Amino acid sequence: MLRPKPNMARLAVDPSHVQAAADSPDGIGTIASFWTEVPLPATGTWNAPGKGGAQADIVLTAPQDGVPLLFIEVDNCHETAEELSDKLEKYARFFRRNVKDTDGKERSMWRTRWTVPEGRCGDAPHPPVLLWSTASASATPATPARAYKS
Repeated sequence: MLRPKPNMARLAVDPSHVQAAADSPDGIGTIASFWTEVPLPATGTWNAPGKGGAQADIVLTAPQDGVPLLFIEVDNCHETAEELSDKLEKYARFFRRNVKDTDGKERSMWRTRWTVPEGRCGDAPHPPVLLWSTASASATPATPARAYKS
């Protein structure tokens, strides 16, 4: 996801398969676009999250690349379908949580930290969650996808 375009002139002496691998599209965002292990409190506060919340593996904000806000959950084949489903339910709890903002108005808690242009497809009632799994297609559970839509 994060990959600057290489200087192809510096790769001119490399074999063609190396040049072909390097000549791919730019990545998304900059190093400052990514946050890792971000608590998403279903209870408690941002600074002192309570029980029942999620922890995003990666939060990406790269509006310059058309990705205003994306939550990324990575599974390296160490979690069961039930565990992945539970994680996505925690995301859903976080996205449903409303709090009073500094102006005294109630809004979704996630909107107190991140802004998404109004009317963007996919931001209502919450931004997208990408579940990245290294499991084979036959082992990928269907349950988490349904949990995300709740």
